[in-house]
Amino acid sequence: MPKQDALFADLPAEDAPEPSRISDMHRMFGVVEGKRCGDCRHFRRYEQGNSKFAKCDLTTQTGGRATDWKVKFDACGKWETEAMRP
Repeated sequence: MPKQDALFADLPAEDAPEPSRISDMHRMFGVVEGKRCGDCRHFRRYEQGNSKFAKCDLTTQTGGRATDWKVKFDACGKWETEAMRP
């Protein structure tokens, strides 16, 4: 069987666009280089049944995925060390 070339090999790799929920935070407060949201005191992890999700306590939160937060997001200017968590 002859070797097949990748169907989309000639297309440039694209990163997924940043969700508006984090880009809004970056626009308002700036970005803290080298820090991630998952290391911030405002990052909250939740478990409900078999579901695990995270939220930022500085933003609007709903029960849906649209307001879920990711550990890997670049931190905004409101980033604070977890040690400062009450």
